Amino acid sequence: MTQAILPACTVAVIVDAGFSCEHALLRAGIIDPGYNSTVNFPSRHSRGPVQAQVYENQASITRRHYVHTRYVRASADRASRRSATRRWLPRCQYSGGENALLNLTTGTFNTAVGFFALENNDLGNYNTAIGAGAFFATADSMMNTAVGAGALLLNTGGTNNTATGAFALINNRSGTGNTAIGNQALQDNVDAGGNTAVGSLAMLANTDGSFNTSLGDNVLRSNITGAHNTAVGASALFSTAASDANTAVGDFALFSLDGGSNNLAFGRNAGWLLESGDGNLYIGADAGITSESNHTYIANINTTSVSGGGTDTVTVDLTTGLLGHLSSSRRYKEEIQPMNAASETLYRLKPVTFRYKKEINPRQTLEYGLVAEDVADVDADLAIRNKDGEIESVRYTAVNAMLLNEFLKEHSRVEELKSATAQQR
Repeated sequence: MTQAILPACTVAVIVDAGFSCEHALLRAGIIDPGYNSTVNFPSRHSRGPVQAQVYENQASITRRHYVHTRYVRASADRASRRSATRRWLPRCQYSGGENALLNLTTGTFNTAVGFFALENNDLGNYNTAIGAGAFFATADSMMNTAVGAGALLLNTGGTNNTATGAFALINNRSGTGNTAIGNQALQDNVDAGGNTAVGSLAMLANTDGSFNTSLGDNVLRSNITGAHNTAVGASALFSTAASDANTAVGDFALFSLDGGSNNLAFGRNAGWLLESGDGNLYIGADAGITSESNHTYIANINTTSVSGGGTDTVTVDLTTGLLGHLSSSRRYKEEIQPMNAASETLYRLKPVTFRYKKEINPRQTLEYGLVAEDVADVDADLAIRNKDGEIESVRYTAVNAMLLNEFLKEHSRVEELKSATAQQR
């Protein structure tokens, strides 16, 4: 006779002879085929293990395999074992704990371990619930995994969810495809789907925001309806409630944001002052103001001096946003011709003094230059336009080259006058 030993537990399953249970036990690897077996359930409080004889009876194995079970407390009292409650479990199920899988009828391939785990599951398949109250309310949900007390407690219709940690996804009703790992992660989520929250209290307040990714304690903690956000690092995007499509990587990155979209922050405290605004970029920069849009900050760029023969001017293509530097090599040019009279356009330009508006230059220092629209009226090729065709600036490098040409022309005339004067003498 082969003997199989199960771990000590306070609730045990006793299999009676005469019922078609052998196939289930064979599949579980508890008994060997072709042998009579004894399954022992050791008890800490009994004098000896509780035993159940299992006899091979191929004729009793039907198309629908049921296991006749009794829940028995760990006691040596035979009378209490005989009066234990009888239940029927469909095949390929495992339950351990009071009221676990209590109301199951036809659902299959479920595992429930813990007080009230999957208690109300009726038709659901392929679910795993481990922990007191885990997956308590579901009736027919499928392919969910809940590990931790209260995890997915109130889920009724959501599928393909994974909740690991006490009270993770506890309030989820019909949200699908969520992953919550950590104490109270996605705790308030109800209907939203496609979220990933890893870390204690990650996305704690989320109810309807979908397709968010959070990694770290308190990440996206205040988010309620915001969607398509990515936050990595402790307390990243902590304050946002309804903002969309933001990316924060680093502890406290975009910490204060509560009204804006398409912002990107990389580095500890990057963009942490921003409360509202769209399209800002912070790279390793603990900089910025509380409200701004379409601004870019790069750490150390304002404090690093670079000089010498290898330096050049950084340029931006206003139509595409492409960063680069000025190029003047013959390798990049064609149709090279002398400037001649083309530089005489300069004489029609109107230099002015001015001050930038405060949103451009808060100090409003006095400036010297040209008005781009006035320059475009004289020569359209000297104006710089953005992607929408709006005039933005003046090609001052071209103006400088034209000034040099006019200077050289004047210098040539002066030299000619000097030569003529010398001959007259």
